[in-house]
Amino acid sequence: MHRNITAILSLTVAAVIVSFLATNSMMPTTFLVASNQPQVATNDGTKVLGHVVYEVKDANGNLKSYMQTDNIRVNQGLSCAASYLFKNSTAGNTANCPWVANSGAGTTGFQYVGLINGTFSTSATHTRSALGTASSGVAGVLNTANQGGPPTAGTVTFPSASSVQIASPAFAFTSDATAGTTVTGSALFNSASSTTANEFAENTMSVAVGNADTLTVTWTITFS
Repeated sequence: MHRNITAILSLTVAAVIVSFLATNSMMPTTFLVASNQPQVATNDGTKVLGHVVYEVKDANGNLKSYMQTDNIRVNQGLSCAASYLFKNSTAGNTANCPWVANSGAGTTGFQYVGLINGTFSTSATHTRSALGTASSGVAGVLNTANQGGPPTAGTVTFPSASSVQIASPAFAFTSDATAGTTVTGSALFNSASSTTANEFAENTMSVAVGNADTLTVTWTITFS
């Protein structure tokens, strides 16, 4: 008798629990459906690396010095790259890359190498206009013919499927002062203009150049 009562009570309690779980959508099958999905990696680790080589030759074409360094990409350059690749038909990121909306500027890409003179340190916030133009006692981008300027379009080649190389023409210092010039860096622009050009990257280097010397800069950018 007692066993029958106990069995009946157990079945009743079980029925109440099942009814409660069903009412509140908490049946065991509910928990079995949920599962943790592995997170899908979305960052492929792509990098853009810039390497710069300086070569100084004397009036007879003999190599006087060979130096190399890496560059930093400036914010404006990255903005221009993104705008150029993904802009719509009317405009790109015009606030940070003005040339995108102007078909008359920047259409040749970042192939203009400019030499920098005077006290200089790299900064991701630099722009062409912020670098200024070098003059007597003033640091900036060299802009005088036969004295290391102005910024000049280089020869663009593609050494591999994932790299581009910009080789500047030989910058002449045939009208340079007897004491020579110390080039303190270089930058990559999309035009020779001192006011409307945009900047992609820059670097620092101390390069002594004497009168009648020439200097070439080779910029290699690798996507990896």
